[in-house]
Amino acid sequence: MLYVSGDSTRPVWPLLSNKNADLLPDADGLADGRPALPGATLAPEHRPRAVIRTTSSADPSIPVPALFHEIDEDGTERDGDKTSNALFQLEGTDTTFLMSRRPHQMDGKTPSAKSGRTQGRWSCDDKEQQAETWHNLTGTEIAVIQRPDGADALPYALTAARLCNHALAWEHRTRHPLPIHAAIQMDKNHPEYRRTIDWEADDTTG
Repeated sequence: MLYVSGDSTRPVWPLLSNKNADLLPDADGLADGRPALPGATLAPEHRPRAVIRTTSSADPSIPVPALFHEIDEDGTERDGDKTSNALFQLEGTDTTFLMSRRPHQMDGKTPSAKSGRTQGRWSCDDKEQQAETWHNLTGTEIAVIQRPDGADALPYALTAARLCNHALAWEHRTRHPLPIHAAIQMDKNHPEYRRTIDWEADDTTG
């Protein structure tokens, strides 16, 4: 699978843009004479199995989670949790999901840590509270742009969300998925590195 950032690469490949969602690449992997997706011009057996675009809520086109509702089997709706780390599927699509991220500070006990749940900074009348550091939910859009024929998009979206939960140096979710194997380099750079594996030879030395 190949993960690409929608924040910085959406204009580069035509099929990463929502407006070109119905555009079909030709046999050479081109769309309007340009590579349709990363790796699309490689030989078919070397192309990525799936391409997943992740875009953070820093992009104004990505909605910010604000209010959650729960609907039971009888159709009764009630307020849900005030915060959530869930992965939501956007209505009307089977390939686009929104991963909610709860900042670590929102779990604090200070009132300002939770102010963003119910009001905006511009509508707050308390001058002392306005001066505090506010925190609110943020989100990451996960769009499964390409996947094998007949495959469900949900497992690919879940994999991307899970990789955001395996941050190397942060205890909460990251904005984009980070492959777990990247932790190897962090281990090697650690001043108290004690592993006995020769990474170049790929075998044990004792």
